[in-house]
Amino acid sequence: MDTQIRHLFILSSTLSSDEIRAAHILNIILLSTIILNPLYCLILIFALQNPTPPLMANAFLFAIQLISFIRLKQGQVSSAVLIDVTGTWLYFSFMIFIFGGSQSPGIVGYFLIVLLAGLLISSRAAYFYAALSAIFSFAVFTLEIRGLLPPSLIALNP
Repeated sequence: MDTQIRHLFILSSTLSSDEIRAAHILNIILLSTIILNPLYCLILIFALQNPTPPLMANAFLFAIQLISFIRLKQGQVSSAVLIDVTGTWLYFSFMIFIFGGSQSPGIVGYFLIVLLAGLLISSRAAYFYAALSAIFSFAVFTLEIRGLLPPSLIALNP
């Protein structure tokens, strides 16, 4: 049993040095977020009157993280990184949409995504996610100005 648990935390040895570096970083990120995500869901249940939309988003993120973790353990580092970064970008985009648009604190998550893409994929990927984030932020801001965003699930007071 102990060797089965250890195998869960050990990466494949048939990877290049860049893949090993990315795999170690992603492994740490995934292990910590897989543990912290359910705790965050408990906080959401008690903190919000309608926790269903963010709980659904967190369930999506948790599933993405598990899929990415499994791919990572299979030695498919590139696909694990791409799944995780793209899934996390989608998660932050949805959370920004339901938590106040351009006023949402979740917009800071885009900086994390650009950083992750640069560290784990390439500088070109960081530019791609930065551009994608800027386009989405502009679209959300435009919808917000036109009054087309749904009301925020929490009150954001400055």
